[in-house]
Amino acid sequence: MRQFTKLYMVFILLLIILGIAGFFIAGEPDQKQLEEEALNKAPGYETMTTVSEIVSKQQQDNALLDIIVTPKDENEEVLIQLHGHEQSLEKDLLLDSYHLLIELSAIKPINSLTISWFMLINNENVEALTMTFDRTALNTIDSHTFEELPTVASKYQKHEALNP
Repeated sequence: MRQFTKLYMVFILLLIILGIAGFFIAGEPDQKQLEEEALNKAPGYETMTTVSEIVSKQQQDNALLDIIVTPKDENEEVLIQLHGHEQSLEKDLLLDSYHLLIELSAIKPINSLTISWFMLINNENVEALTMTFDRTALNTIDSHTFEELPTVASKYQKHEALNP
């Protein structure tokens, strides 16, 4: 019986040593990896990164001011705020918006998309042009021209400084 007790003690000691060694070998989970996994699970994060990539690809680095994605059930509402050049005309903003809309319309979870252009007018940063498109308009955007965006948008507002 004494040998059984010694054998049992050696076995328990071996398990403890293996447990401690396993803990140090495995280490703690990588904090950066945990944060990335949590972000990927956050509602709207995938849409936000996709929108950001599309806008960054088409616009200058300093043009993107903000992207706000609001999840609504299975759909998402997206607001993109961009900075236009002081010399930009309404036509220029419509053309830039049109190119963005062509690519952004492929993101199916987007149910509503608003593009707001801000410009420096009279030494103030003001909202020069805002357009909102619903999913129906986004589905048909490639069958329209950029000049038709004011009529395709469900909401269209422009600052009087954009009037010729």
